[in-house]
Amino acid sequence: METIPSDPVQSTEESRCEELYAATTTRDSSGRYVVRLPRVEDPEIMLGESRSIADRRFLSLERRLERDPATKDSYHRFMEEYLQLGHMKKVEEPVDDHIQHCYIPHHVVFKESSTTTNVRQDLYSIYLRFRTRVVAIVADVEKMYRQVLHHLIDLVFFRIRYRRSPTDPIATYELQTVTYGTASAPYLATKTFQQIAKDHEHLYPAAVNSVVEDFYVDDLLSGASDVEAAIILRREITAMLSYAGFMLKKWASNAHEVLEDVPPEDLAIQPIHDLQDEQTISTLGLLWEPTADMLRFKVELPLPAAILIKRKVMSYIAQIFDPLGLLGPTTTKAKLFMQHLWTLMRNGVSCEWDSPLPEKLQADWKQFHSTLHILADIRIPPLVLASGVNNIQLHFFADASSIAYVPCFSGWSPNRWKTFVANRVSKIQTTTDINHWRHIAGLENPADDISRGLNPTDILHRYRWWHGPPWLSQTRDLWPKTIIDQEYSPAASEEGRKIPIVAMTTAQATLCEDLFARYSSYSKLRRVLAFCERYLQCLKDRSILRKSDPSFADLLSDLANGERVIKSSSLKWLNPFVDQNDIIRVGGRIRNAALSDAIKHPIVLSAKHPLSALLASSYHQKLLHAGPQLLLATLRQKFWILGGRNLIKSVFHQCHTCFRSKPTLVQQSTADLPVSRVSPTRPFSVCGIDYCGPFYIKSAVRKRGPTKIYVAIFVCFSTKAVHIELVSDLSTPAFLAALRV
Repeated sequence: METIPSDPVQSTEESRCEELYAATTTRDSSGRYVVRLPRVEDPEIMLGESRSIADRRFLSLERRLERDPATKDSYHRFMEEYLQLGHMKKVEEPVDDHIQHCYIPHHVVFKESSTTTNVRQDLYSIYLRFRTRVVAIVADVEKMYRQVLHHLIDLVFFRIRYRRSPTDPIATYELQTVTYGTASAPYLATKTFQQIAKDHEHLYPAAVNSVVEDFYVDDLLSGASDVEAAIILRREITAMLSYAGFMLKKWASNAHEVLEDVPPEDLAIQPIHDLQDEQTISTLGLLWEPTADMLRFKVELPLPAAILIKRKVMSYIAQIFDPLGLLGPTTTKAKLFMQHLWTLMRNGVSCEWDSPLPEKLQADWKQFHSTLHILADIRIPPLVLASGVNNIQLHFFADASSIAYVPCFSGWSPNRWKTFVANRVSKIQTTTDINHWRHIAGLENPADDISRGLNPTDILHRYRWWHGPPWLSQTRDLWPKTIIDQEYSPAASEEGRKIPIVAMTTAQATLCEDLFARYSSYSKLRRVLAFCERYLQCLKDRSILRKSDPSFADLLSDLANGERVIKSSSLKWLNPFVDQNDIIRVGGRIRNAALSDAIKHPIVLSAKHPLSALLASSYHQKLLHAGPQLLLATLRQKFWILGGRNLIKSVFHQCHTCFRSKPTLVQQSTADLPVSRVSPTRPFSVCGIDYCGPFYIKSAVRKRGPTKIYVAIFVCFSTKAVHIELVSDLSTPAFLAALRV
């Protein structure tokens, strides 16, 4: 069930970002905004060493570019432009890496796709406003992120490693501007747009709303009611943004008069007198024909895979981009197919993501997939409001369907429905009047198409989906007059709230089980048990506290009766026995050792018992947050926990103190190679030697045992060539003999 999201509530971190931006943002002499990097203020979080990682990633990128000369050329031209525009600057050696810093790995991105941010306007709302403007204008901000500067203090966190040629040393550069790909980039760039509008609203009042509401990251979709107002709007938006260094390019409009004074290089399409085919521009995922003023859908799905799997079908459905919901009947058809895949079972197990679909379903999807290109032929006018309209009405259509949408039971009290339906019924009842709802025949209901789905071949010419029922354009007296029946129907019983009849059975927990579940500290548990034992001692009944782990209740009974441990038991290798206190202990072969009985025969516990976790946590703190090996060895002096290794690792990894104090290993820089390793010489003029072995070879003399030998490995320092020689023993004469061979 898809719903329109409500306005988001800012988290504490988001509110802190807003406060930081307002308090620290400044402007330089050219008018560009200088922003601070939002950071998590936690002294426990320290940045680790990142230069070596950036170097490895850059060298990998370099090797990949060597295999693609065209991409390599584009990459280096981009980096040179980045440098020439002053968007990054080289840091002179030696680079100070003792201060807190960060090296960012980078890679090639040909098309910057938009990323999410809470500040950015909702795409659906932008399109709705765009479709109410008689004269539409669109544009694109050139290099939007790179027009916002980072503060000098934060430049150390935006270091990269780069070189023009593999023969050059890798140099360090600092990025001066907001960088695409960083988490804060969308927020800082879009927030700066809002700040521009706030700072210049008195100079350019016509542009304020468009700058704040009509930008989706760097794309502008706006307009006005007439040509004159659109020209003023375009000029004011251009002037306002230019104050901060933002330049608008790729202008387009459905009225060519609006763009008459725009330079040709700043236009998105060729002038109309070029007599080319109908030209389109991409506007936030849709195609727009400015001359004809028509919107089209961009459908560029690849051919279906030869063998379809659930994962592939999901990816195909996700590629049908429909921000306005105009393709709803077709996307519903696709989602119903996916819904069927979720319920598909094989031998009682759900169909896996990468398992081939049944042949029938593969054929059904391929047939549907082959018709999706028809969606590209749909052309709709962007404008939804005619000029001179005095009365605007919104008509909503709903349809009850159990497969695509929850039936609309808005006539009854929300208390009668399950929570999911009740919340929506309550919302409908508070925002509408039930007396305004009417029942219409299914043949006239456009919602019938979206609840049942339509193939692309059907949606193209579906009149009621694009225009609504015929009576909608007639006078009110010709509208349906049937009021919705508010009686509770049997068809609605599936979504009704069911009153459960609860039958409860209780099992009396023992004192020990209750205590283990009640306390989370081993030391406190010991004190409580001591008081309980003192009390029970007065009652002359201590048996209630002398019980082994209930996980081994059956085993305890078998051992008490002198029976052997069954083969399927996890204790069969421990030779367990029951002591005088009815506690199961480990047996073994060290009864004669000069050790205490607790060490020779530790108590057996299960890792699943609460006591085991309490013991591990207590010993971990007692040993000053010891590591898993020491903790396990210490515990085994008194307790043998089955599955204890995994339990102790879990306790160690869940310890907040250990997690925060985990040290970052410092890696020493590798020293320079000696002269003998980098000077060209004849093979094996300078070499290193190492031995391996011993090995055994069969003696040539009958009935004599194998002969021990060693292998001497000679490695040439200059060519890395390897020579292997057999050596009879480790003596000096044997080595000299091998050297002279």
